Amino acid sequence: MSVLKLKNRNVINSKGNLIDSIDSLTTKLNKVSARNLRVNVEYRTAKETIEDGVCVFVSDIGAVSASSALVDTECNGIAFKSAFTGEKLCYITSGKVTNTKYNFTAPFGRPVWLSTTGMPSEQAPSSGFIQNIGITLSPDTFLLRIRQKIITSITQ
Repeated sequence: MSVLKLKNRNVINSKGNLIDSIDSLTTKLNKVSARNLRVNVEYRTAKETIEDGVCVFVSDIGAVSASSALVDTECNGIAFKSAFTGEKLCYITSGKVTNTKYNFTAPFGRPVWLSTTGMPSEQAPSSGFIQNIGITLSPDTFLLRIRQKIITSITQ
């Protein structure tokens, strides 16, 4: 196994030979990652009016409603387009999500959380439960990778 070192933004092997530049490797990795970001979608009936870009929850009967960290409705996906009550809603269950409503900040690669408003957020909620739903890729894009919710407090 060869040990790689970083020197002046270049990747050098243990013999001192130049392997590639960090910029070139980053570009190659981004191209490979972009090709491998398959977006998975599902269609269900909207239980209420749902705006595009919000986190959604699929109920036991299969209807979709907006989710929130304040209510016991974990994120099952992101609404791709808005839908009125009773209409079919297309929602993304995994993959790259882009929406101009998002305003993520650099450095990218940080966690995205289900917020108390139902929108994806870089800030974990301070009340309700915590659910990591992905990582930021750019100001208006994140990689949706839904994780299990974590209950932060028990009410009696």
